[in-house]
Amino acid sequence: ELDIFKNSSPELFRKTYNIGTDRPIITIAGRLDKGKNFELAVEAISIIKKQIPEILLVVIGDGTVRKKVESLVKKLGLQKNVILTGFAPKEIMASAHHAAKISLMLSVVDNLPTVAIEAIACGKPMIALNDLSVKLIVFDNVNGLLVKPAADGVAQAIIHLLNNPRKLKEFGQESSRIAEKFSIESYVNKLEILYKEL
Repeated sequence: ELDIFKNSSPELFRKTYNIGTDRPIITIAGRLDKGKNFELAVEAISIIKKQIPEILLVVIGDGTVRKKVESLVKKLGLQKNVILTGFAPKEIMASAHHAAKISLMLSVVDNLPTVAIEAIACGKPMIALNDLSVKLIVFDNVNGLLVKPAADGVAQAIIHLLNNPRKLKEFGQESSRIAEKFSIESYVNKLEILYKEL
C-alpha cells in the first residue's frame, strides 16, 4: 500500500530527530543483517564527508549486525553523520525518505525488496548495487544509478547526483512512476484480469 509513502512529508522526521533543512540526507532501510551491506553505506559516507561535511546517512531498521554497524560509525568518527533509528513505524520511514535527497539499496540477498519500492514511491532517486534483485525497481540513468559493491563507487554516485539537481528531480519523477507498477491496486487489477481469463 503505497499511499502512505507517496503522500508523506519530511516534517515528521525532521522534527523527531531535530534535523535542519540544510543537511543533505541519504536513507537506507531494511533489516540490518548479513548481506544487506549497511557497512558499505557507512564507508561511503566516510568518503563523502571529506567533500560534503554536513552529509547525513539515516539507517532505518534493526537486526543482527546493528552493533557491528554502530562500531564502524564510531571507528570512522561518523557519529554526527550517521543516525541509526532502529525499527521505525512506516510514517517515520516515509517521512525520512521524503526528507532525503537519495535512497540506497545495497543488499545482495533480497529478491524484490519492499523497502526499495517504498523509497521510490516517495519519489527518490535510488543508488543500488547492480544486482538482479533491483532490476525491476532501479533502472540505470533513468531513476537512479547502478554501481559495483565498492564504497568509493557508492560515494562517487551519491556525490554525482547531489551535484546534479536536475538529475535528482528527473530521477525522482521516474521513481514515482515506476513505483506505481508495484501498488496493491495494480496487482489486484492484474489478478482480476487473470481470474476472468481462467
